[in-house]
Amino acid sequence: YTRHPETSLVEDVESEELEEGTWLSEAALWTHWFHVGSSVATSDCQLVLVQAQVLVELMQRHRNIRDVASVVATTFHQLLVNADVDPSEVTDVVVPRARFEDVMFWLPGEAKSLFGRAALVQELSRTKNKSAQRMLEDLQSEVLSNRCLVFLLGEGDLRRVISVTSARITLDNDLILSAMGTVEGGRVTSGCRLPSITRTFGEELDESFMKLISKKLCLVSGSLERVGEPVLIEGDWEDDKRFGVKSKFVRTICHMKFLCEPQSLGTCVRAKSDRKVTHRKHIVPENVFAVETRTHHDVPRWVYYTWLTHTDFETWSDPQHAKVLHDMVLNWEVRVPEDAQAVR
Repeated sequence: YTRHPETSLVEDVESEELEEGTWLSEAALWTHWFHVGSSVATSDCQLVLVQAQVLVELMQRHRNIRDVASVVATTFHQLLVNADVDPSEVTDVVVPRARFEDVMFWLPGEAKSLFGRAALVQELSRTKNKSAQRMLEDLQSEVLSNRCLVFLLGEGDLRRVISVTSARITLDNDLILSAMGTVEGGRVTSGCRLPSITRTFGEELDESFMKLISKKLCLVSGSLERVGEPVLIEGDWEDDKRFGVKSKFVRTICHMKFLCEPQSLGTCVRAKSDRKVTHRKHIVPENVFAVETRTHHDVPRWVYYTWLTHTDFETWSDPQHAKVLHDMVLNWEVRVPEDAQAVR
């Protein structure tokens, strides 16, 4: 596939080899498309031609197919005209930020649910392993509650996308409020991340943000000031062991300033034992505090927070430090004041 300066917004001739199964000018199915390049076969191959007008006429005969195609076409067109990209990046092969997975993500909530249910029905029908079936059934409950988006790629691979609202809370523009782990019913999890909450599909950003504040940051809500515009960050596809499918997080990060003293948060934390930390990077328990929240099952959960520099946040977010972080979190416990213990 080649683009020339005479017909495309490129300064020099640009060429790329296309793999088997690549769509050429898929955008022409849904829009009035002007070709910006040309293709030449470098080996024996077959090219399937789809007449857009004929396809549209066929879809009109089937109401369900017509309705689904209509919402996909409308969503693709909106992404295309609103794409904030360099025009030179738009080719007949790909339209940045209007890929199939992008279209799936921006579909209306009802259409997302329809695609998710259909994808899981198909995946379950060809899955014979009992353990894999149970994981897919668990995933099905996530889809039905609009907590994730599930769809099949053209090759038949199942994909899962989770939308998350996060708060990047900074102190003096230097320290970041970082969640380091949780304790829930005796179960300990660890991981360095921003305070976050899953955003259900169909939920407005402001609604999700207020839910994050009320459920996880209510104790400090009066000490926060929202600044700047939210930033959307798309993660990479990663294997998810819980559901057995490749998953990706799409995070909307809201920036906030903390207006009080850093020590004014939560309950103090202490180490369970006096064992020495041998790893060169460690977090002193005295700099960690715990905030009690409630799960959607109304089970108490303690979340460990600390203030980290940007460099330390990146360090502890790195998977290579996961084992060390987990060992530290296991050794922490909430230091309940003696008068509070007496009341209990």
